Amino acid sequence: MHNGQITFHVFLFLVLFLVLERSGRPFLAGLALAAVALKPNAFMLFVPTLGLWLLYRRRWAVLAGAAVGGLILSTACWIVQPGWLGEWMNVRSKTSATWLTPTLWGISYDLAGSNWPALGLGLVAAATALLGWLIFSRRDLTLPQVTCLALIGSLVTTPYAWGYEQLFLLIPATLLFLTVENRRQAVLLWVIMTCLVPWGAVWVALRRGFDTLSVLVVFVTGMLYWYCAVRKQASTA
Repeated sequence: MHNGQITFHVFLFLVLFLVLERSGRPFLAGLALAAVALKPNAFMLFVPTLGLWLLYRRRWAVLAGAAVGGLILSTACWIVQPGWLGEWMNVRSKTSATWLTPTLWGISYDLAGSNWPALGLGLVAAATALLGWLIFSRRDLTLPQVTCLALIGSLVTTPYAWGYEQLFLLIPATLLFLTVENRRQAVLLWVIMTCLVPWGAVWVALRRGFDTLSVLVVFVTGMLYWYCAVRKQASTA
């Protein structure tokens, strides 16, 4: 907490959001969702994507809870630290390390060197368009599915995120584990997503000296989740 590493806390708020929504308490779920704003850098795409989907699907209770939660948070922060908004927006200063992050921006530096900003911008635009198409072209997606897809999209497009942010991938990994009916396949997928690929990325990072290729953990989780928990589930239904 002293160093500002609140990824674990935001992770728990996201889990609480999904649990409350599943329990039929959408307003309280929205209150929990508002806490995502405590960590803006990893959720620059997550918040607008999920917010637009909730608006599109007319989930007014969740939106109302998020609005009230945001108002409570902002008021409390202003009492504790007047002028906090400038500090919150200062996350932009961290983009000096964007080229080293395990995101599409880091991959762009690996591929294009000094021309990485242009390639990164193109890849992020393409990923954002793909995410929007995957989510808004289908009306059968559930809130947990949209949450997972938006999380995955956000982790690859954000200009500032390190390997520990990939903790959030435990949410789609767990939901995928619970979705797959064949338990042997479920265990295999779980081992791939939470053990083999992440530790393989650590091994590569230690030998390269930097961590950009760990974005493969997000790619693998995203592809497996989409195919096994979204596309295959829909075709089975």
